[in-house]
Amino acid sequence: MSLLATNNATSTGSTSSLAGIIATKPDLAPSIVFIVAFALLAPLAAWRLVSTASRSVVLIRPAVFVLIRIGTYIVRAIEANGNYSTGIIATELVLLSTGTILLAEPLVELIKRLLETHIPYDGPAVPDRKGRIQRKDEVGLLSRIVKIALIAIIAVSIYSSTKVGDAFKDPDAAKTVALTRKIAAIILVVVLAIAALGLLYFHMKHTLPSRALYFLFMIALLLEVTAAYRLASAAGDAGARNHIAFWLASALPEWLVTAAFFSTNLNILIPPKPLTAQGPGAYAMTQQAEPHHQGQYPDPYAQHRV
Repeated sequence: MSLLATNNATSTGSTSSLAGIIATKPDLAPSIVFIVAFALLAPLAAWRLVSTASRSVVLIRPAVFVLIRIGTYIVRAIEANGNYSTGIIATELVLLSTGTILLAEPLVELIKRLLETHIPYDGPAVPDRKGRIQRKDEVGLLSRIVKIALIAIIAVSIYSSTKVGDAFKDPDAAKTVALTRKIAAIILVVVLAIAALGLLYFHMKHTLPSRALYFLFMIALLLEVTAAYRLASAAGDAGARNHIAFWLASALPEWLVTAAFFSTNLNILIPPKPLTAQGPGAYAMTQQAEPHHQGQYPDPYAQHRV
């Protein structure tokens, strides 16, 4: 009996919930579609990373995500063709569980950049190891909470990945993988909700630039859809095992987020904050000296254009 058949024969339990994400024959066509869709983003990602005007470390993780998702849907196409070996299924589980964090982390970094650029700060200017200012206000607190949560997701995902190989033959390992997938999904849902609500909260207090606000809020909502689907899938929800639900609630939002990252010049939409002064209060002085408010962004790369 094949691995898929063995697991589908189990109507309840951790192993059955894991088998719910395995691709079958109807998944072949959408797998090919998304292989092509992500492959089309690869040249755009490369151009953004090499172009002086749009180059940003924020885009490195989404670029890696493009490669991961191409690999993910190649694996799903192989499964849809009838190959249900343990290695193939384990690879898919790892790729699916570790991929989305590569989109959530850039979102958090961009939110932090937007808030630090547009919200004055006159507290103690304590630099970290890289010389970046560590804010001791609400913005700094939000940033630290979300960063810690993302680190927790990464740690849980790595631990889960070490158990995937045994998940379909060891009931205890299957329970561990199911539990860690659920924990990671819960944390991600909460993190994205905090990010979206944090944006609205600070916008009401400080009136953030509308274009950047809408962009980041859209990203947060799309990723929240994916995170909610992952949570439902990890919890064994029958609706989440629907093949159409996977493509509409997981694959499509991820592609839209990735396309948004690479179709936008983030250095113009949300410019990095230059820190030229030192000492307490210097950060606020730098902000006051630069006309960043009310959506007026200086283009730091204008000198590179003709």
